[in-house]
Amino acid sequence: MNMTRRLTRHLTEQVLTNWPDGPRCFAAGISGGADSVCLLHLMVSVSRVLGFTLTAVHVNHGIRGQEADEDASFVEALCVSLGVAFLEIRVNAPALVAQAGLSLEDAARRLRHEALHASAVRLGADAVALAHHRDDQAETVLLNLLRGAATEGLCGMRSLRNGLFRPFLSISASELRDCLKENGWIWREDDTNKDETYRRNALRHRFIPLLREGLGQDPTGPLIRFAAIQQQEQAFMSELAGKAADSVELQGINPCGVHQGTDPQDQSEEGRWPSEEETAHVRKGSRFLHEALSSLPDVLARRVLFLAWEQATGQRCNLEYVHADALLGLCRTGRFGSRLSLPGKMEAILDGEWCTLQSEKSPRPVVLWQTAVKWPVHPDGIVLNQVPEAEGILSIEAVTLEQALWKYGPSLRGKEGGNSQLIDSSRVSAGIYLRNRRSGDAFRPWNSPGERTLKEWFVDRKIPSPQRVGIPLLADGNRILWVLGYRTAGELCASGLENELYELTWIPENNR
Repeated sequence: MNMTRRLTRHLTEQVLTNWPDGPRCFAAGISGGADSVCLLHLMVSVSRVLGFTLTAVHVNHGIRGQEADEDASFVEALCVSLGVAFLEIRVNAPALVAQAGLSLEDAARRLRHEALHASAVRLGADAVALAHHRDDQAETVLLNLLRGAATEGLCGMRSLRNGLFRPFLSISASELRDCLKENGWIWREDDTNKDETYRRNALRHRFIPLLREGLGQDPTGPLIRFAAIQQQEQAFMSELAGKAADSVELQGINPCGVHQGTDPQDQSEEGRWPSEEETAHVRKGSRFLHEALSSLPDVLARRVLFLAWEQATGQRCNLEYVHADALLGLCRTGRFGSRLSLPGKMEAILDGEWCTLQSEKSPRPVVLWQTAVKWPVHPDGIVLNQVPEAEGILSIEAVTLEQALWKYGPSLRGKEGGNSQLIDSSRVSAGIYLRNRRSGDAFRPWNSPGERTLKEWFVDRKIPSPQRVGIPLLADGNRILWVLGYRTAGELCASGLENELYELTWIPENNR
């Protein structure tokens, strides 16, 4: 049992290093494969010593049909045998491929991370534990290097970042397998892991073995050391980049497409849907002084551009060195009105002394959208309503009155302006939708006298017209139940008379 003891000690040290006072709760992403099964067994062992609660979260990607269902059944049975809470979340990766034009691998990864994040939010977990190991880290660094990633990509995965806890990044896949065999723990094999049409599988099964054979050494060690050095240098350069970002006055642009702090006047007429000009595009973005950026050394200027990209899009991916160099070249021309197309239908434009990163302004009509809300069908169930039009997820979980009272208190209400609320199960109907605004929408804000139009409420809150079309609404017909993230209606409430309630949590994309 030497390997088991060593890995258990290693996992305990990793947990206490990141949570010196001890964690309260973990979610663990468990696929049923060898690595995640080993993680689950060891997490259970450590939890008994450190006293944290553990929930296994299994994501069914909607790809492998009956095999995927069998994986879920296997993980559930394993959790029952270990006395661990089990949560299955179903997503539809093929649908996202068709909708967003992603590869199946990328779509599955994106939906998996969204599902794991949502489950951690619902569970109040300190983090989501994942079984990525040393070999995964080496593959990630090499893949990022081959696609020309920026320094951030060459750092590989971090042991704890963005709520994801990866305690095995210094442990090899063979060590995890040895631990499994040492204890007789069984796992499931996913045949898609052998499919070399996926880049990572091709690297793992064909090209890394070729490097190992051709070079006479395992490339994993040098790649891991390279990533560790990059992480140290990244931390140092990030501090310098932050100061440089201040010197070029890097700042965000709100979803109205205007600099934060401005207060455009509402000019729309009562009962009129906003014009195309007003709602040409609900944009996010950032801007900075391009002349000041041009005076920086290239290595520092590029890092500021990556910060500007992250502020504009909410993520670090998609902007590579080649794009950053082209953007730096644009800034150094200084030509007013010059534009540059960027990944993800973004663009850069020189506007006076500013360079602005924003979504491409292709004029488009206002699009009315609505999505029927899906509710849990089993006690303790959870459903993720993905709403790409509003860039977020509405997570709904069935909870007991006792659980709701413990979390929300006797009022059974979430904080106004917050992202979580309760509703009685008896109030649920097939006519409840998530949608954007409609002419004639009525709204009776909670704890306020009388009913008013949603238009009037927006005006009083000084929410600009272009921004309103992007705010998701929970509605029953023309009656608004919840302006998500802003205000609830009196009708959205939990009476305290029912034992079964639903907890609704809105998770915007920029919080994931």
